[in-house]
This record gives sequence, structure tokens and C-alpha cells, in this order.
Amino acid sequence: MTESSQGKKDRVLIIDDERDMVYIVKAGLERKGFEVDSYIDPMLALQNFKRG
Repeated sequence: MTESSQGKKDRVLIIDDERDMVYIVKAGLERKGFEVDSYIDPMLALQNFKRG
């Protein structure tokens, strides 16, 4: 598991218009212990983005 200096999981944001690619990358990162947010719609990703 990957952890930041505060003991929380490191987070990754994935944005891609290829649904299959998002699924594959997300699954791989989650297996490695990352917390992953993924979107195929960049505008939806931007609306849901919160710093930190």
C-alpha cells in the first residue's frame, strides 16, 4: 500500500475518453494501494475536483 506522510493512501486522478483504458489503469493502481478517482468526462471531473 502506498501512503502519504500523513498516513493516508496516495490519490490518483484519471481522466480519459477510453472507458476500457480507465478501467485497466484504475484496477492496476488500486491493486497497488492507491485511491483512484476516474472519469471519462473531463467536465464532470473538473466539477468534482477538490484540492487536497
